Amino acid sequence: MRTFYFLILLFSILLFCKKENPPTSESNLNAVPPEDNSQIMCVGTKKGLKVREDSSRQAKELELLPYQTVVKVKGFGKEEKIDGRVHPWAVIEYQGKSAWVYSGYLKVDCYEYPTPVSEPDRIRESDIIGEWKKSKNSEYYIRINTDHTFEFSLFGGCDGDGCVEDGGSGKWDLKDDLIYFYHPKDIAAEHIYWVNKGYLESDAAHRPFKENYRNDSVYGLEKF
Repeated sequence: MRTFYFLILLFSILLFCKKENPPTSESNLNAVPPEDNSQIMCVGTKKGLKVREDSSRQAKELELLPYQTVVKVKGFGKEEKIDGRVHPWAVIEYQGKSAWVYSGYLKVDCYEYPTPVSEPDRIRESDIIGEWKKSKNSEYYIRINTDHTFEFSLFGGCDGDGCVEDGGSGKWDLKDDLIYFYHPKDIAAEHIYWVNKGYLESDAAHRPFKENYRNDSVYGLEKF
């Protein structure tokens, strides 16, 4: 009888321990913390950028952010055409809460570039859409698309095994007559161009595309 009571007591202790320390499920062990898809951007207009309660020009204005102010963009909302530009509204982190700014006046690179060596022409987005080449029959190009994407195919270089091309794609934006070519996941790969007297130009300070094993800068292209 004593053995019987001992077994009951032992069973009760084991059952209590099981409730106090439930096994960790496989899903919990393999759980991955949510990815932070936010990105750091800067105010790209020298007039400043208005912060609003909602994604509308009629929404209450909260503040005017000065040029070059760094903001944390948490996501994007509806698109709207403002001053000839079509961009989505961006929701940003603002004083511990969320607020909205028009992303058409944000830029992905916070670096303040020096003045271009040649004076940029005043241009609209429609002025730059198309293929830019060194000559009409060239097989190498930078193609600027209406949906704010771009592709490029450039001379990669030649060696004993022949010649190769260097290509890629990304997104572009137009701010204050400067064209920003960038890769959303690699901001350091941004290239900045402008149009001067009908030619697509850049200089060493503005990180132009490179060709010939990344030794030669690409500029002086015409649109065909």
